[in-house]
Amino acid sequence: MSNQISQKEAVFSAVVSVLQSNNISLSSSTDSALTIMSRSSNLRQAVNVILVNGLTDGSISFGKTGLSQSEIRSYASALQSNWLRKDSRLNGGVSTSIKSASPKKERSVLTAPKVNKAVKNDTQLKALRSLLKIKTDPNEIAEIEGFINKRMSEIAGVSANV
Repeated sequence: MSNQISQKEAVFSAVVSVLQSNNISLSSSTDSALTIMSRSSNLRQAVNVILVNGLTDGSISFGKTGLSQSEIRSYASALQSNWLRKDSRLNGGVSTSIKSASPKKERSVLTAPKVNKAVKNDTQLKALRSLLKIKTDPNEIAEIEGFINKRMSEIAGVSANV
């Protein structure tokens, strides 16, 4: 279909449409769309309905075929979450490159297989990374990244002593 819109534009349009229909203006709000949407499951659900319809009827660019409605709904939800975080028009202008701002030298210390497994299975790190995904304030993101780096150093120290 030649008149398909990109997934990024579809999410942006759907979010703006749902917010406008609920008398919420991004330009007059001090909160980003990401913050507003994370507070209301009803708003997220309304956006998901629009995305599912667009993915199903082919108006949104989508390369997958043969998916069930349940799989399309899951995809639409993930799509919304992804673009709410990544699209600077929706996330309050926060650059997504902030997540990779920690120096690479610190990461190179954690290459041993035992350390990688410990990092992957650490519940504290999982919780911190989940929290990092929903935060938009650069100061909070930097603070959380500091805790992540500190925890990774702790894990590396414990694994080196094993």
